[in-house]
Amino acid sequence: MGLRKAIREDIDLLPALEKAAGEVFRTIGMDDIANADLPTVDDYATYLHHGAIYVATSDEDETTLTGFILLAPYENAAHIYEVSVHPKFQRQGIGAKLLAQANVWAQENGFDCITLTTFTNVPWNAPYYATKGFKLIESAAYSPAQKILAENEMLHGLSDRCWMQKTLP
Repeated sequence: MGLRKAIREDIDLLPALEKAAGEVFRTIGMDDIANADLPTVDDYATYLHHGAIYVATSDEDETTLTGFILLAPYENAAHIYEVSVHPKFQRQGIGAKLLAQANVWAQENGFDCITLTTFTNVPWNAPYYATKGFKLIESAAYSPAQKILAENEMLHGLSDRCWMQKTLP
């Protein structure tokens, strides 16, 4: 598996990759998540300008994307907006490598922590991130900006969500 910063040509491939990765939610009865609208190519391109996108590629072909991570500043942290791994490549350590790259990006950009929002009740979400050093932020400790994002997710039908944070060395 290769790992590199995304280039403009990769952006066109991200919606299909995220859609495929979302299909796994059907296995736990979360069809609404699998059916959710995807970001547009322009939405993804924004991360190239204001944050970062890293893509994982297959061993055979650097243009075959197997996963990606979207990062950008949010308040005083590096924030992970999305991690997606194609179902054919899940459970091979790709997500872990993308998260490790997030640590590098955060430190290179002067952040001492990484945040994300995720589902509390999905095994490959909050429980997985906890194994990677992320800690739950209690809702009473949310900053005003975190409260806004949490409420926005609720308005878009995303329930059982939480904020998590990882402090970097």
